[in-house]
Amino acid sequence: MGFNVSDFLSETEKVTKILAILLAGGWAYYHYFRGRTYRPRLELSVSGDFAASDTVDHMIATVKLKNVGLSRLVLEQRGSALVVSICGGIVEPITRTKWSAKGAFPIFEHHGWIEPGETIQNKVLFGVPKDQIAVMLEFRINAAGIKWVADDIVSCATASTNTTNHTTNQLGR
Repeated sequence: MGFNVSDFLSETEKVTKILAILLAGGWAYYHYFRGRTYRPRLELSVSGDFAASDTVDHMIATVKLKNVGLSRLVLEQRGSALVVSICGGIVEPITRTKWSAKGAFPIFEHHGWIEPGETIQNKVLFGVPKDQIAVMLEFRINAAGIKWVADDIVSCATASTNTTNHTTNQLGR
């Protein structure tokens, strides 16, 4: 009953395999479940172009959606929209403007999903009351049980206003 080198090497090999499996499992857990690589990630943007004429004022709103994650996302129509709001009265200095939602337009009706790295856009044309100072555009999208929102305020003072806001807020899960 002495020290047997082949038994020692056999036992060392078994322990090494067990450690390798545990390390690989830990890495997989961290990478897929704890890491953010495969989580749904979208970039939203909304912008508007205002055009005034003698008879009617109108706006062309453009919404863009880019999937910056590595997984395909199914877009949910329920809760996804472009919401248009106008100022609810006279804008006073150093006070928060009160907005009144006047309409919601469905967006991406012909897109069931968005692939990784893909960018899609939708344009909406609508009329604007003559006396408006500004219009707020709020782009809402639902996908994978998450709600994203981007908004922009477009001035109605000139016919060549074009501003873009890339703010994205993730609301709940």
